[in-house]
Amino acid sequence: MIKIEVFDNDDGYIEEETLDSHEVLALALNGWSMPEIASVSILKINDKSFDVGEWKSKFPLAKAMLDNFWKRNSEEALTELIRSTDSIYFLECTTSVSKMFRDAGAVAVPCSMVKHLIHEDVVPYPNSDCYMHQGQELPNQGAWKTLFLLPSLDIYDKIQSKILDCSNIIFNSVKEAVSTIAYLYSLTAEESVYDFFPRHREIVRRAQNYLDDHHDEMTQYDAEIRFRYSKYFLQDYHTIELRDIPEKYIETVVDDEGGVYSKSGKRLVKIADKKNFTATTYKVKEGCESLDDGAMCCIDSLEQVLLPNSLHRIGANQFLNDKNLKLLTIPSSVDFDIEGSMCEHCTALESVVFNNHQEYLDIAMFNGCSSLKDVQLPQTLVGLSDNVFAGTKSLKTLDIPTVRWIGGECFRDSAIERIVLPKCIKSVASDAFVGVPSECININAFPTYFNYPLSFDAEIHLLPRLFVDGWILDLMRMYAYIRYIQDHSTRVYLLEDEKRKLKEYLNWIRNNWWMSLSNDDIESFFATMKISGFSPLYFLCVLNNHLAEQDLRIVNRSSIVYACEFKANLRNIYDLIGESGTYNDIEKWVNSIGTESVKHLDPMMKSEIDIALSSTFSHDGKTVVRMRRVWGYSPEVGNTITVDTKSIIEVADTLNQMEINGK
Repeated sequence: MIKIEVFDNDDGYIEEETLDSHEVLALALNGWSMPEIASVSILKINDKSFDVGEWKSKFPLAKAMLDNFWKRNSEEALTELIRSTDSIYFLECTTSVSKMFRDAGAVAVPCSMVKHLIHEDVVPYPNSDCYMHQGQELPNQGAWKTLFLLPSLDIYDKIQSKILDCSNIIFNSVKEAVSTIAYLYSLTAEESVYDFFPRHREIVRRAQNYLDDHHDEMTQYDAEIRFRYSKYFLQDYHTIELRDIPEKYIETVVDDEGGVYSKSGKRLVKIADKKNFTATTYKVKEGCESLDDGAMCCIDSLEQVLLPNSLHRIGANQFLNDKNLKLLTIPSSVDFDIEGSMCEHCTALESVVFNNHQEYLDIAMFNGCSSLKDVQLPQTLVGLSDNVFAGTKSLKTLDIPTVRWIGGECFRDSAIERIVLPKCIKSVASDAFVGVPSECININAFPTYFNYPLSFDAEIHLLPRLFVDGWILDLMRMYAYIRYIQDHSTRVYLLEDEKRKLKEYLNWIRNNWWMSLSNDDIESFFATMKISGFSPLYFLCVLNNHLAEQDLRIVNRSSIVYACEFKANLRNIYDLIGESGTYNDIEKWVNSIGTESVKHLDPMMKSEIDIALSSTFSHDGKTVVRMRRVWGYSPEVGNTITVDTKSIIEVADTLNQMEINGK
């Protein structure tokens, strides 16, 4: 049903009347425009006036008219149109670029034929190329889309280059990256234009990544421009994809080995008889642009596939379950992202070379490839999706210098012996390396140095809660280690390295966390991270545990001072990771650690000791210490740590002695 804004002479416009899509179409077929249908309640058909209620009583007649209309515009007419234009692809686009496609030679599909291609009921607009999906409200005409037939990907490439030629863009400065983002945005107000073409998405992300890596070089103006457009580009997008016209509408030819191609040879549709296919090497015809989904999957005899330099697209499940496939090289011409499960369960596959521009490896691309030994990844790669290398029992090493995110179970039960996470990495799923020994993963370049399980979490790493639950623990450990080395002259040779880690960690949080927060997130953060509510006793327990892990002697007097110092420095830390912080500020603050000690012990220390030793929190020789007070900043209890009650009593005695001696 479609809601119609019907005009009522007494009450003005109302929105309560609805017409079935068939009714709307039948009215349109009788000459009524969409504005007329949507704005009047008196409908005139064949010079006869009657209201909406009377029209609905005539519905069987409208349905009959509709059926006759579809019969006159049947699939035969669509087939004739497709074959006469030699079209093998189709896409839908907004009005902003429809003229570009027309000028480049694309053929608009008459609205009466649209339903056959998109496999949905639609409400056509007679005598135009606009249409809408049944069930939607009547849209603004300017937002309606046009369906185009394409005989070749050359048309697609021409439009992409006309908007922006992305083939050889390299960023050498912050100004270039910012201006590219701003230029793409300025081309049109319709966001979908950027999602037509994979290379446009790639160039925007490359610009964003360049700015992430050179954040310190950005001026305030650059930061404002980047912030203005970053949300626009990084929101969830819907790719307006180029799709293959169903085989039944196109003419096909079969080569000598059973490959079924479109008549033009630009699409490999399928292998005609996979069970009886006997060739060990298959060369895809030169001039072929696209491999349909699963066109070459489940072929037992196939050992090698030779792909031509004309190839642009590789569909999903392309070589799935090709048990004897051993070698595969992706040509540089492939500029569409390859879809999922490309080589899943190709158990004999040994080597894969990517020569193309590939933004990410889609889900399960090499899942179960137990013989895979060598993979040469594309230099433009930024992401590995879920299960990409799961079960690769022969893959010992992998170079991922440009990867910024890794999906769930990506390396599950693989045989990887050494993998280094690059400095540009942003997030790694918590289960990315399930079944891989932790010593095989070099996480020194990853920002969280001490908390391995927490650092690998792609879902919540942008939330303020993660700072409370995780990052602040690492900051405490780093701070404690630096202070202990300074005060006790132990492992002095590590001091500068520990300071460097702390600087890098604070800088990473500032660049990768603050820039991702909305104003609401920032307000939530400061409400959650209220300094007065944080327990220095909890800090002390974390510090002592870390010192014990480092085989350092615990000195309660020092730990009390460090805990109070750290809490007193929380405001400085907030400023450093916030909008006003800079790398120079971070460096100055880290270098100043230990130059000034707290003058007064935090009064909350004693009250927290009393609470920890109460019967509520102490039982069977164990005591629970909370990170923060229950009320005032969060409804939850928050993080806790369980320690020996005896250790808290020792801290209480030390604190009393310090107060007696005036610290």
